Amino acid sequence: MSYIESNIINNESDMNIYTTVDALYNAIYHSSDFFLVIKNLPGNNTLYVDIDNTKLEELLRTGDNPICDISVGSGLCIESAKPFLSDIINNKEMVMRDPSALYVLNMQSEECNELQMKYGVVCQPASSPNMDFLINNHKCGSSIEAGTWGNYFSKLDTTPANSIIICDRYIFSDDDVAIQEGKLSFTSGNGCENILHILDRMLPPSLNVDFHIMIIFDKTIYHGRERYPSTRHKEMDDAHFRYLASHLNKAIKKLRKENYIITTELISVTQNDYLHEETHNRRIVSNYSELFVEHKLAAFKGSRGAVDQHIVYNTLFSEGLKDKSDLPIYSHTRRLNVFREIVNYGKHNEKAYDYVRNGNFSGSKISELKNRLIVH
Repeated sequence: MSYIESNIINNESDMNIYTTVDALYNAIYHSSDFFLVIKNLPGNNTLYVDIDNTKLEELLRTGDNPICDISVGSGLCIESAKPFLSDIINNKEMVMRDPSALYVLNMQSEECNELQMKYGVVCQPASSPNMDFLINNHKCGSSIEAGTWGNYFSKLDTTPANSIIICDRYIFSDDDVAIQEGKLSFTSGNGCENILHILDRMLPPSLNVDFHIMIIFDKTIYHGRERYPSTRHKEMDDAHFRYLASHLNKAIKKLRKENYIITTELISVTQNDYLHEETHNRRIVSNYSELFVEHKLAAFKGSRGAVDQHIVYNTLFSEGLKDKSDLPIYSHTRRLNVFREIVNYGKHNEKAYDYVRNGNFSGSKISELKNRLIVH
């Protein structure tokens, strides 16, 4: 195993579970989908329950009860979160302390739906938790058959989300940068258009908090670079990054400008940079889902597929619960760990990568990165 792999591989996902003891008992008794999710959650994660430490320790010590069975059978860490779970009922924004968790709470179905819509987290009533968002949400389609991102997403029930990371070092490879009469000019390719179409389908219609977007790419990959001497490349690369930062910030904000604030962060990881090879894996990762394409995220040009490829959308448990497929939660976790390693390296080496937030270069430091999938 390489040094990079050993630093990135970590089985701890972001999806902790907050629930009630009664919901756990019912899940085990009925062998429900909720129980399948609990049983298959990576062992380093935490299951938080609505009893105090004294009662929890008693149950774990005495055995012969669902709490002890889960602890022994899954290896999950089980902890008390009674005050926190009680507080959520009265102050629902507290779920943002753990913005990628699964919440199964003593609330009515209508309240849970409202919480999901307002904060982009999966929340279900303890009396009848529905895991369809996490389990029955898989699609493998062809870009040629779909023709557009709108068609691809048309029959897909995307999960709640409050943050997204898009990674493809080639996403802007169709851009063109030229020098004309000593001045730089830009022609956008399919990258920006595809990103906007993807986000328009994946962004929630409304939200009570700001939505976080991070895009990781290589600012040096575009048409025109090879036409000019290497002495001009840095100037062109930097200008390309600045153009994208300004253009995307304005265009993305317009997608939901009447409904909520969007924070957009860009990171350029170029050929000689640490973990550049990891940016070849074309992924879109949100709180509970991952989208993968075989060749390019700029998958469509107008109303047709730009290249023949499979586009695969998975939620954390949409495969592997009832067959021998790998659970998507492990791929999702590894991708997030790659992104965190990139950011962590950038924080300790601030000149390693180009970084900008909301198109504002003067006030942007990667050490102050906001995306919830990286820091929360």
